[in-house]
Amino acid sequence: MSEPDLTAQHSPLMSPLVWDLAHIGNQEELWLLRNVAGQEFLRPDINSLYDAFEHPRSERPKLPLLGPREARRYAADVRGRVFDLLERTPLEGSGLLDDGFAFGMIAQHEQQHDETMLITHQLRRGAPVLSAPDPDPPLGPPPAAAEVLVPGGPFTMGTSAEPWSLDNERPAHTRETGAFWIDTVPVTNAAYEAFIADGGYGERRWWAAEGWEQIRAHEIEAPLFWRREAGQWLRRRFGVTEPVPGDEPVLHVSWYEADAYARWAGRRLPSEEEWEKAARFDPASGRSTRYPWGDADPTPAHANLGQRHLRPARAGSYPAGASPLGVRQLIGDVWEWTSSDFLPYPGFRAFPYREYSEVFFGPGHKVLRGGSFAVDEVACRGTFRNWDPAGAPPDLLRVPDREGCLMCRHLAYVGPEIPLGRLLTDPEHSLVRQSWEPRRQRYGTVNADGFGVGWYAEGDPVPARYRRAGPIWGDMTFADLARVVRSEAALAAVRDATDPGADGEAAAAPFASGPWLFSHNGAVRDWPDAVAPLTAGLPPQELLSLAARTDSALIWALVLRGLREGRGLGESLAGPVRAVAGASPGSRLNLLLTDGSEIAATAWGIRSGTWRTYPRSARWWRPSRTTTTPGGAKCPTGPC
Repeated sequence: MSEPDLTAQHSPLMSPLVWDLAHIGNQEELWLLRNVAGQEFLRPDINSLYDAFEHPRSERPKLPLLGPREARRYAADVRGRVFDLLERTPLEGSGLLDDGFAFGMIAQHEQQHDETMLITHQLRRGAPVLSAPDPDPPLGPPPAAAEVLVPGGPFTMGTSAEPWSLDNERPAHTRETGAFWIDTVPVTNAAYEAFIADGGYGERRWWAAEGWEQIRAHEIEAPLFWRREAGQWLRRRFGVTEPVPGDEPVLHVSWYEADAYARWAGRRLPSEEEWEKAARFDPASGRSTRYPWGDADPTPAHANLGQRHLRPARAGSYPAGASPLGVRQLIGDVWEWTSSDFLPYPGFRAFPYREYSEVFFGPGHKVLRGGSFAVDEVACRGTFRNWDPAGAPPDLLRVPDREGCLMCRHLAYVGPEIPLGRLLTDPEHSLVRQSWEPRRQRYGTVNADGFGVGWYAEGDPVPARYRRAGPIWGDMTFADLARVVRSEAALAAVRDATDPGADGEAAAAPFASGPWLFSHNGAVRDWPDAVAPLTAGLPPQELLSLAARTDSALIWALVLRGLREGRGLGESLAGPVRAVAGASPGSRLNLLLTDGSEIAATAWGIRSGTWRTYPRSARWWRPSRTTTTPGGAKCPTGPC
């Protein structure tokens, strides 16, 4: 990964990857070198930067963080000193040293951040950078039954014996359950698709009140990263778009979605104690084991753990990891929602600090169990508890998977001749900077799926273009061009695509024909089905010569038709915006068009719809504050 990719915030929910890297080292230094060994801090100046409670994730990109190389050196320095400490430290005595708890806690902390960073990779846009072999097909026959009966009665929940268990897993205590049935495999994508096909997202009766409000307010119609195209469901997995595999456990659903599915299926989510009893209770011996298969540590035959595979195994896999009653995949593959709020066990004692668990107790968080393919075995066991809000904020989490440009960045300029670098690279929040650190981007993460710039040379009405399919920050040729090429008019864009790599360079703006340059920032909802009728007015040769198979290319064809019919720049944009918005409500249609003398622009689909034409005579000035132009739009301080 490039340095900008490591330092970018790929989602407001997540830290920059480089923050997690240095935070792992900082916590290791705090708990082991400082609290266990009593050593002075190596870098006391950075402690506050990597305090997760002092700086929320949304603020971390603005902090003076260590760069990737410096973060690696710091973490390696800490690790070397910790190895020396481990060799001479008796793993007994105080609470932190007893059974090596402090070392085990830090090992789990690192692996939990590895899981967090993998989530960041899933939210990241751009070409794939991770790969791993797929899980093997299931060995042996499928489970003998679709569900099994777990007997009622008492069992031991939690633990007082697991040496590295965390405070919310303790102490061991007796719980009583009634008898209940539970599925022998996780819910599959195919089963969840049936819920969608039956109108599950449109039926109020299946949803908790808060969940119904959430899916309606944010137009949620399927699991995160799914989209419907050409009659099938597709998903995006670590930068790869692929058909949704029907036999895998379903991923990326909120508690509200899991609860609604269960109601539709005539069932319910298990309580936390029911899940743990199904996972740990052995009816033959009457005891609770560490794992479903017994007390032995996990192996690759038992469960899909440790990021060996970057996807769940097929439902019914890992028969060696089944519980005594025959329930499979209780450990690994996917975190499993329970119906229970995250609450302390009787006799709970916060250790070693209350912010790990205690501050999250209450009805605001639901419990998940079992770990996933992203979890390391050191941080996964039959007693391990995870927690999350029932519905994470969709405006942050739910990136609309629609073809086109999710929320790119673009600009157009006319004015006195200047180097392109004055526009694209030099300003503090330049287009290049916004490609990897967009400040107010509601959808998407970074703009790394292509870029382009078009400019006009003196005496030539036809613009030149430079476009590439990769991120703008990694193109050294572009940096040279921007330094030496001068122009009186230009249009440039960076792209965050829903399907990274689709049509490559051809999908990158600006699109061009004759004297015109064009860019689309946004996405057409329900592409391509919703706007298919609009193609009826285009001649077949224009459809066959679309620049790319994207919504932006179709909008450009509609705009170009108006231009060729003699309409002005503004009307040539306004007509297609009205048509597309009418056919596909909820689309985001922010357009730029220039002929080297005028700029026309639309803003449509975020809060309101407007279009403006900016003539050359009303474009170049340096006001001291925001100024209203003759057309009624506002231009910020500096050149337009």
